[in-house]
Amino acid sequence: MEPIRVLYIMGYGRSGSTLLDTVLGNHPQAESVGELANFHRARANGEFCACRHKANECPFWTEVWRRWQEVVGEETSRYHELQMSFERLRYMPRLILGSTLGSSGLKRYREWTRALFEAIAAVSGQQVIVDSSKNPGRGLALAGTPGLDVRLIHLVRDCRGVAYSRSKQFKRSVEAGLEKEIRPVSARSTAISWVGFNGFSSLIRRLGHSGRGMLLRYEDLVSDPLPTLDAIAAVTDLDMGSLQKKLADGESFEFGHTVSGNRVRMTGSLRLRPDLAWTQEMPEDARKAVWRVSGPLMRSYGYKRVGSS
Repeated sequence: MEPIRVLYIMGYGRSGSTLLDTVLGNHPQAESVGELANFHRARANGEFCACRHKANECPFWTEVWRRWQEVVGEETSRYHELQMSFERLRYMPRLILGSTLGSSGLKRYREWTRALFEAIAAVSGQQVIVDSSKNPGRGLALAGTPGLDVRLIHLVRDCRGVAYSRSKQFKRSVEAGLEKEIRPVSARSTAISWVGFNGFSSLIRRLGHSGRGMLLRYEDLVSDPLPTLDAIAAVTDLDMGSLQKKLADGESFEFGHTVSGNRVRMTGSLRLRPDLAWTQEMPEDARKAVWRVSGPLMRSYGYKRVGSS
């Protein structure tokens, strides 16, 4: 049996992962599932799939759950506990050093994770699954899972754009894809988290995945998508011609059965448009606070202190 190809999008939130997930999910060979790491929570809490059914009522996810339970049985809550162990950033050193490769817990986590992807592949009829869970710890755990052919896409966005996005407040609206109230976060706090998540993502991308991982800037994806898709094609072994044609024809990208992720998933479709509002609207003191913390890493990704790239 051929391994299931997983296109795993990792990095920090508010960086365009739902957008990239959706674009890739419109490939005729791929299925977009959103933040699959949160599938258990979404189902337990009745959160909405992009198809506008609750995750525990959606026909697609109901069949995935049925097939997955044939393997996991009644221990689905145990799987969530294993996720909390092996996908956390603090567990990464042990995975990197291989000090727990014989762990029965890790073996079970990987067996059940593979079974979940196999259930998705069976229900969708696709052998390429796009998972935009973002957590670099999960990326490392998936990359070592037998039966999965994991391609790592490290998506990064100018930290100032991320900080500007996180400075906004949104009220809870489950049907609109907001499972909880979103409160403003300070520019400095966002920058600290951004550095941590992207630093770890860079490390994971470089660890033994030559030719199977890439760095992708949000700004390149939305401003110059055709060559950016060529670069993605080289890593994923997918012909991007059909997606490039949709872009050239001005077509929108449809959402599939995306669970968890940005609220935009509930809008039905999207078009690839740059969101660079921060360049005009972000206060100067907030920009400086972000650069003081994230400047060195930003430079390594090609960002400049003045401007958006």
